[in-house]
Amino acid sequence: MIETNIPSGLERRREDYRLITGSGRYVDDLKAPEGRPPALYMVAVRSPYAHAEITGIRMDAARNMPGIVAVFESAELVNDLPSVDPLPIPIPGLKKPTRKALAIGRARYVGDPIAVVLAENLYSALDARDLIEVDFEPLSAVIDPEDALAVLLVHSKRADVCLTLTRIAVNSQHGYPLKQYMERGRC
Repeated sequence: MIETNIPSGLERRREDYRLITGSGRYVDDLKAPEGRPPALYMVAVRSPYAHAEITGIRMDAARNMPGIVAVFESAELVNDLPSVDPLPIPIPGLKKPTRKALAIGRARYVGDPIAVVLAENLYSALDARDLIEVDFEPLSAVIDPEDALAVLLVHSKRADVCLTLTRIAVNSQHGYPLKQYMERGRC
C-alpha cells in the first residue's frame, strides 16, 4: 500500500499536461487507416417537447443535400433492436417500460432523439438536420415530482406501480424485526 499525505481526489493528474498544451488526442483527431473510408459524422434530430406524439417526419430535403450519406427516422433504425435497459440489475418484481434508443411515435423528454443524419462532414450533417421537419402533437407534461404521482405516466397507458419492495429493519443486537414498511415505485 502506498502511503500519501495528499487527500483522496487531490492527487496530481498525469493527463493534464498534454491536454493543456494542445497535445491531447480526441476522436475528431483520428484518421482512417490506409485504404479505409473516413469516419462519418452523425447528428440527431431531437424533440423540443417534454411529451409529444410524433405525427410526421419529412426528410426528403435533407436526403438530397450534397455530402449526406444517409438520413434515418427512428423506426428505420431501432424497430428490430432490443430495448434499452436503464437498470440492468435484476430486481425481482420490477416492471420496466419498453424503451428504444430513439423515440418511436412519442417523445418522452426534451432532447429525445427522433431521427439521425450521417454525413461526410459535421457542417453538412448540421445543415441537413435543420432541414428535417417533424410534426408534433404536444401532450401534457408534469415537471413537479409530487404532481407526477397523480397523473397518467409517459411509459404506459395507465398509472401503474412498477415495484413493490418490502424492507424489514432488524435490531442487530437482539435479531428481531423493529418495523416493516412498503415502498412503492411508479413507472
